[in-house]
Amino acid sequence: MANVSTDIKIDVDYISAACNCCPHSLDWQNGPRLIYGVTNSVALCSDTAPFSVRKTFSGHQGRLNCVKWVRQEQRNSNSDFYYFLSASVDKTISLWKGKDEDYTKYTSLVGHQNSVTTVVGYQQSPNDDIYVASGSADSTIKIWCITDTLATCLHTLDFKNGFAITLELVPLDNHKNIFLLFVATDKNKVQIYQVSNSVIEQIFVLSGHEDWIRSITVQKLTSFQWFVATCSQDNYIRIWQLSFNESNNQTNVDPTILKLKRSSFALKITDESPINVNVELYSILLGHEEAIYGLCWYPNTDLKKAATTILSASMDKSMVLWTFDDNQKMYIDKARVGEVGGNTLGFYGCTFSPCGSYILGHGYEGALHLWKIEEIDDRINLIPQVINSGHFNTVEDCCWDRHSGRYLLSVSTDQTARLHAEWKRNGIISWHEIGRPQIHGYEMKCLTFIGSNQQRFVSGADEKILRVFDPPKNFLENFARITKINVDEDIQKAQSLPEGANVPALGLSNKAIFDNDENQTTTTSAVIDDDPMTVDGLYKEGFFKAIVLNEPPFEEHLLQNTLWPEIQKLYGHGYEIIAVASNPSGSIIASTCK
Repeated sequence: MANVSTDIKIDVDYISAACNCCPHSLDWQNGPRLIYGVTNSVALCSDTAPFSVRKTFSGHQGRLNCVKWVRQEQRNSNSDFYYFLSASVDKTISLWKGKDEDYTKYTSLVGHQNSVTTVVGYQQSPNDDIYVASGSADSTIKIWCITDTLATCLHTLDFKNGFAITLELVPLDNHKNIFLLFVATDKNKVQIYQVSNSVIEQIFVLSGHEDWIRSITVQKLTSFQWFVATCSQDNYIRIWQLSFNESNNQTNVDPTILKLKRSSFALKITDESPINVNVELYSILLGHEEAIYGLCWYPNTDLKKAATTILSASMDKSMVLWTFDDNQKMYIDKARVGEVGGNTLGFYGCTFSPCGSYILGHGYEGALHLWKIEEIDDRINLIPQVINSGHFNTVEDCCWDRHSGRYLLSVSTDQTARLHAEWKRNGIISWHEIGRPQIHGYEMKCLTFIGSNQQRFVSGADEKILRVFDPPKNFLENFARITKINVDEDIQKAQSLPEGANVPALGLSNKAIFDNDENQTTTTSAVIDDDPMTVDGLYKEGFFKAIVLNEPPFEEHLLQNTLWPEIQKLYGHGYEIIAVASNPSGSIIASTCK
């Protein structure tokens, strides 16, 4: 018998996954790389564009609610380890340790009696203890100290019938192991606690918001000046200034400058004089039309921008970059980006990259949105960038196309079919989602390709019929440009095929769009006076717009410009379909239902 080599090496070439659909499930600014929650795992991305997912780390039994890097203010070298935290509905918190792309679970924090919804951690220097604050649906906040791998719960705050929505833990400079804990509660206020190993005491309350506070972010400009920013479902952003060791005497204040009344509190330090802290409402920002969920200060890499630039993300589908204008003495809306159209519900969070060159937001359906910041004179341009995407719910089936595996098609209970292929440019190859052939109203269950020389596929969803799809001409042309694969034969056959497709406002079938349909309206809000007040008159069907692509499409394009036209329906089943398959030649299909 001939010897058969068993040396097989398997490498991961592509991981496609969306971010968990909840706030606080993504972090980038406080660590070396982008991390985000993917169901019960943490996705770790590369440190260079296009920031594709390199590895995933699983350590929980339930969905992740929060993912955070442990902030480290003093690092000796790049050889030091990094840490990140993951909090889950399984009532536990995991602390991960590592560097580059190798991380292992360092320890677990067990003690909450319900889902852990928010977490934050801090380590002053590589050999110091790690302090963690966590909030849970069990109406408690716990303060943990981690020495080596031993996790000790130092304090527990019980809110009885209330709960903490978000929190922030900030150390006091020149006072080791003493922190200020900022807690946003369901009472629409921010409670400030002084925390040490032996004592936790509430010392102040920030009031003003009229709805739940969704994010707190603190910028330490110096040891004596902090900015605390909060955002809320009342559509407002509030910025407070905390000044340490200053007198509360306001007799020297310039009378020409409008100032709100100051408040103050004292920090009691053992064997030292109390530290007086003045609190002043510095600014109120209004620019969003819906609840604001994400807020992030510019990184400390540029101290001037760190004090004057802040990013916000809202459910109104927009992200706003605010900068402080020295002439107007106020924060102004310097740049605004976001989603237009599509079946989306806005942003759940946002962050800067560690270097401050990029901004990133994650949406309600798990999509990531990346922009590069370009400053020209006094203007800021935000250039959209390609980034990883994927399903935000269970993947039920996937299938390679019949042309030597040129691309992979997958379907999910997130009601979409997604097409994945290689992006080839300048000697670089990476995998991306380059099409979304079907966006359905039912959970997708199965698919298969049919036909010997065609890219036609059949899909089944949680309904009683099968649907057949053909690629449109615009997709084939863009596919060739992105993948550098010759599809001239397919394009030649597709000359009579539609240019693209869209879904009628009150339908489920992808309707074909031909060349002579390209000039129809691209909005559903226009009503022509001469048209009768019918469904067709009220809901125009013109979302599709043919676009030339040389790189993978952005989320806004995937949502409405990469659909494939539906050419046929297959009836016969009396119950919901669960599986479909085709014979090797693609001439016969078989399906089954519940």
